[in-house]
Amino acid sequence: MECNCECKVYGDPHYVTFDNVHYSFYKNCTYILVKEVIPKHNFGVEIDNYICTEDKSCPKAIIISYNKFKITVSTLDQLTLTINNRTESIPYNLNGFDIVKLSHTSLQVYIPKIRTKITARRNRFVISIPEQLFLDNTEGQCGSCTRKKIGGCRRPDGTVEKSTCCPTAALDWKVPDTTKPHCAKDPTNVTCPTPTTAPLTTSPPGPCCKLCELLHQKPFEKCNKNDMETYDKTCEDDCHSTNICSVVCANLEAAASECQGNCVEWRSYTNGLCDLDTCDGILTYQPRQMETDDRCENNKVILGQSLSKPIEGCFCPKGMKSSNNDTCVHTCCVDHSGRQRNNGEKWQHFSDNCTILECFSSSVKENKLHCKNQGNCPEPQRKWDEHHCCYECVPTGRCETIEYNNTIKKDNCIAEVEVTRCKGRCDSSSEFDFITDRMSHDCKCCEEVEQEERKVDLICNEGPNKSYSYIYIKKCKCENCEPKM
Repeated sequence: MECNCECKVYGDPHYVTFDNVHYSFYKNCTYILVKEVIPKHNFGVEIDNYICTEDKSCPKAIIISYNKFKITVSTLDQLTLTINNRTESIPYNLNGFDIVKLSHTSLQVYIPKIRTKITARRNRFVISIPEQLFLDNTEGQCGSCTRKKIGGCRRPDGTVEKSTCCPTAALDWKVPDTTKPHCAKDPTNVTCPTPTTAPLTTSPPGPCCKLCELLHQKPFEKCNKNDMETYDKTCEDDCHSTNICSVVCANLEAAASECQGNCVEWRSYTNGLCDLDTCDGILTYQPRQMETDDRCENNKVILGQSLSKPIEGCFCPKGMKSSNNDTCVHTCCVDHSGRQRNNGEKWQHFSDNCTILECFSSSVKENKLHCKNQGNCPEPQRKWDEHHCCYECVPTGRCETIEYNNTIKKDNCIAEVEVTRCKGRCDSSSEFDFITDRMSHDCKCCEEVEQEERKVDLICNEGPNKSYSYIYIKKCKCENCEPKM
C-alpha cells in the first residue's frame, strides 16, 4: 500500500500538517496550503478564508492548481465547482481530473497522474499526496511531506519555527487576492510571540460547547486518548470563540476520521445540533459508507467507487442512483422531454425514426431498425411501418419499373445489388367471337421493353472474387401476351 502525507483543515480553522503538527490560524485572507519547493508536477493548493464571527475565520473554498488549470471548490452554502473561472457540473472527468461527489454533502478531486486526492465538505478539507512523488518537496501552511518530524512550521525563506509559532509563520504564506484589498496591509515576517500563560478572553459557553464533552464519552471511547485531547482543545476554542455549532461539529467530524479502525457513530448523540441538514427528501444519513452512490451520466449507470476507508454523509437508498440534479432515481433512463422511464419501456428517438430506445438494466439502450429490400419509389407509392422508418413500394396500378435491393449468393460468394422488376396492371379482355365461333383473348402483360446487362464482383469466402452478369430492366410497358388457347 502506498504511503501518503495528509493535511487537514477544519473548524475556524485548525490545521493538522503533513507531519502531524496541530495549530490554529484565524486570518481571513487567501493562503498557500501546499507548494512544491522544486517544481516537478505543477501542483499547488491554496485556501480561501472568510470571517465567520467577529474575530475568527472559517475556510470557505479550496483552490487547486495543476498544469494550466485552476480548480475552485466552494463549500460555503453548497458544493460548487469552477474550473478556470467557469462553473462546471459534478461529476467532472476531463483534462486529467476525476471529480465526483462522495455523498450529497462532500466531494473528491482526484488527479490520477500524481495520485493526489483532495476531499471537501463544509468547514473541512483534507489533502492527501503520495510520498513517492512529494517527499521532502512541499512547503506552505500544510508543512513538509517528510519522514523527519521537524515539530514546527517552515517560513517561505526556509526558517523553521517552533510549533507555538506556527500561527505567526502561517501569515507569511499569504497570496495576493484582488477580492480582498484589506489583505494587502496584513503584516508578514512577524516575530514569534513570547509564550504566555495569560488566560484567553472568551465568551460565555453556549449550547454548542456541550458537544465537546462527547470526545470523552461513549462515541469516542475506543479512540486514542491523546488524539482526542488535541481535538478537545480545538473544540473548546471554537465553541467559546464562535458559538457556531456547525464549526464545533467540524471538530467532532475530524476526530471521528482520526479514530481509524473504529466505527464512530457520533451524530445521534448531538440532539440534532450536528445533523446533516441537507439529508432531505429520500436521502438517508450513513455513518460508515464504503462506496459512493451509483450515479447517472448521459443516460447510463456509472457504478459507485469503492473507498479505502469509510465516509459519512447523505446517500441514496439502496437500489437507487444519484441523478445530476441531486435527486435519487430508480433508473437512469430519461427521454428528450425529461420524462423518467422505467426498465422495459421503449420509445422512439425524437429525431431519428429508425432508432428505438429501450430502458434496459436502468440504462438507455439504442436499437437500430434495418430496412431490407427497400425499393426506391416516389412518396405516394410508399407504405410506411408503424415507426415511419421502413416502407414497401406499392404500385399505383400502372405498368412501371420498381427498384429494390437484392442479395446474390453463388458458391459461397455474395454481393448486394440494385435490381428492377416490371410490375403493374395492363388492360386485358376475353370474349366469344361470333365470326370464328370461339373465345377471343386480348392479353396485355407488363413486360420489359428496354434492358441492359450489368456486372458485379461477388465477394468470396475462399479464393478470388468472381464476376457475375445479370439483366437490369430499364423500362417496362404493357405488351401483347402469348395468346391462350
